[in-house]
Amino acid sequence: MSFTGNDVIEFSDVEYKDGLAVVTFTIPQVLFNDFNNLFSSFSQIFKHSQIKARHKQVIENLQSKRFQEMRIQQYQAFEKNILKRYDKHIESGLSVREAIRSIKKEIPHTTCYQIELTCRAAGRFRKKRLQNV
Repeated sequence: MSFTGNDVIEFSDVEYKDGLAVVTFTIPQVLFNDFNNLFSSFSQIFKHSQIKARHKQVIENLQSKRFQEMRIQQYQAFEKNILKRYDKHIESGLSVREAIRSIKKEIPHTTCYQIELTCRAAGRFRKKRLQNV
């Protein structure tokens, strides 16, 4: 079966609705699988391109100074919040373990390990030494 240039593809309608272009066309049955594979390949190429573009944007954001400064500020605010709560619990008479568990209950997105590391880094676990004068 041979096809001339005019009877291979016939466009019958283009309709626009909800931000989409709906294209209706007619192709010979023997070419259907080839067209289906072609459109599937195009779809995969576009999806892959979108993923790569998003990945590149995320990497650029992570490497930007503004993003790094924002993360540092968030960490400092988190650290300040933990230390303030820890000091409050210790002053109220709780033990170190009880204070850490209480903070964990108050801030559910953190772990006891994170709280302990933050307090240790800030020197909260050091015993206060009495200086002989």
